[in-house]
Amino acid sequence: MKSCTTYCKRVFNSFDQDRDGKITPSQRQSCLAMMGGGLSAEEAEMVAQPLLSGGLVGLAEFASLVEGDDEEEKKREDLRKAFEMYKNEGEECITPRSLKNMLGRLECG
Repeated sequence: MKSCTTYCKRVFNSFDQDRDGKITPSQRQSCLAMMGGGLSAEEAEMVAQPLLSGGLVGLAEFASLVEGDDEEEKKREDLRKAFEMYKNEGEECITPRSLKNMLGRLECG
């Protein structure tokens, strides 16, 4: 189960108007409408479909939606590190020259 920060819990509680520990599709719909956004009834139902049956979202599921997945963050970090290998020192991005240098080191070019 994913833990939730204090901020995440406050946001969850603003959605969970009846304080039963679950956010229903209608609660999602009304809360987003108050914030100036909007969801149709179908969209409000679809938001939680991959998470829980019945369209109810608990705190742990809400945390996963709001704070992201640690595994995804690790993948992004690994990808960032891989791209860093292709940049020459002092450059902000991969250039044709830095790509050629790395491919030469890998004996591909």
